[in-house]
Amino acid sequence: MLVEQGQVTDGLEQIRRGLTAYQMTGAGLAQAYLLTLLAEALRKADRIEESLATLANAHVWVERHAERWWEAEVYRLRGELLLLQPEPPIS
Repeated sequence: MLVEQGQVTDGLEQIRRGLTAYQMTGAGLAQAYLLTLLAEALRKADRIEESLATLANAHVWVERHAERWWEAEVYRLRGELLLLQPEPPIS
């Protein structure tokens, strides 16, 4: 994966192009899986908020299409991302 090799911009662009091309075929199977791959790449690029938003889309897909086989991974990655967020200040 290009993102893991330090080519963050190119890697994310490649993933997004692939995801868009796949979606344009009208296929829907494994959409949550593909969105989670994008979210993982965004996490590796330290783009936490964007990664969380992408996972929210994956979760919507899981709920809407009952695509449960990847649901646990969506939650696992979301938990990791939430732990990476800074703690809010205590008032």
